[in-house]
Amino acid sequence: MKFQHLFVAAITAVSLMGCATEPPLPPVSRSAPNADQQSELVHAVLDGLKDADSAKFGRITVIDGGKGACVTVNAKNSAGGYNGFQQAILSNLSMTNMGMSGWLLVGIMDVSHELCIDALHHELNK
Repeated sequence: MKFQHLFVAAITAVSLMGCATEPPLPPVSRSAPNADQQSELVHAVLDGLKDADSAKFGRITVIDGGKGACVTVNAKNSAGGYNGFQQAILSNLSMTNMGMSGWLLVGIMDVSHELCIDALHHELNK
């Protein structure tokens, strides 16, 4: 029994040490897209949808100086029904060192707009 308590204490200490050594993330910067960005973002999302003609867009937020964006979209799925508003997560390839340009649709997830922004900011600043 005493060994179990010691083991749990050791695991907890190691876990906390890992958390303490990570530097804090810089604050997220948010902006509305300019007209060119908005057009590029919408087209990137449309290219990834099964029924692009059914797409309805909501909020669009560009983050971290244009490194990424979250786009609220609702579109029909392959069964013909609407999915409900979801978040399209996009990365700006122009901001990478891969020699590519444009926006890459990373995925579409059923999360809030704020959670999309927070998660993408964390990924972009690891």
